[in-house]
Amino acid sequence: MSIKAVLTYGWECQEGVLCASEIDSEVGDQKNYSSHLSKILSPLKQPVKIDRVDALFRRRPDGFVKINRFMSALNKLDIEAILYIDAFAYNLLKSAKNYDFFLYEDMAGHFRKILPTWKKEIKKLENFERYGKSNFSNERKEQYVKFRNLFTRNARDEIRALIVFLQNGPSTLEEVSIDLGMKYVLSERVIKFFEDIQIVRKQNISYVIKKQSIPIVLFALRIFMGMDFLKGIEK
Repeated sequence: MSIKAVLTYGWECQEGVLCASEIDSEVGDQKNYSSHLSKILSPLKQPVKIDRVDALFRRRPDGFVKINRFMSALNKLDIEAILYIDAFAYNLLKSAKNYDFFLYEDMAGHFRKILPTWKKEIKKLENFERYGKSNFSNERKEQYVKFRNLFTRNARDEIRALIVFLQNGPSTLEEVSIDLGMKYVLSERVIKFFEDIQIVRKQNISYVIKKQSIPIVLFALRIFMGMDFLKGIEK
């Protein structure tokens, strides 16, 4: 048995690759979860590729049940598998549940390829904060200035929602409300603000941080809140 994690970003399913949530739904709440999972995966060409494993959990008290059940069952099977999982979800699972003890990272993931570009973008933002000079477009500068107002005003609900989007990935208004214990109307207001400044976009019925906005979100959470979401996965 060999199971490896490939870290991804952007929360999109790859074409032609099984999604973890679809597999979990097919197995359902069967008593012998491992046996039913084996029936689905064992006949497939190995290594079996499984996408969006991060979709099986949410950062809330009961949010680890599905992914823990899935991983426990998968580790019992005699198969080779490559699990594609969002980098920020993996980082949380690594620190909260020691997932890196049994789910080792394959360093050739999409996240590793984009990370140097993010670091350059973050460096530009650092220089803008420090010296007031920007090396990015006026459009980018305007977006960042509007976004940083959240932190200078200590907009608590909006900041908490950002963390939900970063660690939980695509989220519906209802999911944001549940995760944060927030009224539905307030969730609508928060998400509309992020949509207006191009931080999040709609993806089917969910909302997700835009790929090009991830460095801004990471930088702002670190510099204004002291929360470094790259720590632990930045190698």
